[in-house]
Amino acid sequence: MSGEAAALSTYFVTGTVYILVSVPLLLDKIGPNWFYGFRIGRAYKSTEMWYKVNRIGAKVFVGYGVIMLAIGTIAWVVSLSVPLTFEPLLIDNLLLVFVSLVHALVVCNRVN
Repeated sequence: MSGEAAALSTYFVTGTVYILVSVPLLLDKIGPNWFYGFRIGRAYKSTEMWYKVNRIGAKVFVGYGVIMLAIGTIAWVVSLSVPLTFEPLLIDNLLLVFVSLVHALVVCNRVN
């Protein structure tokens, strides 16, 4: 696998994982715990708050998952005619992961 293909695959893998991890949270299948979900102080105030915080955080993650899949698809189509390099693709994906985590935490901390 070339470096370009490896970097492009990170978008597909990351986007898919974001969506798959979010589905049980959206469906309220994961109760309060210390391992899985958006584990912020506010989420532990009550069971109802846990589910509310995690539904909202999961919606943010699904959105970013879709964005990652779209970017991966667009970059793959572009790569068919223009060679892409590994480092910018990987750095962009890592930056998007960081932004998504910060965004989800900010949104989850605003839940009332």
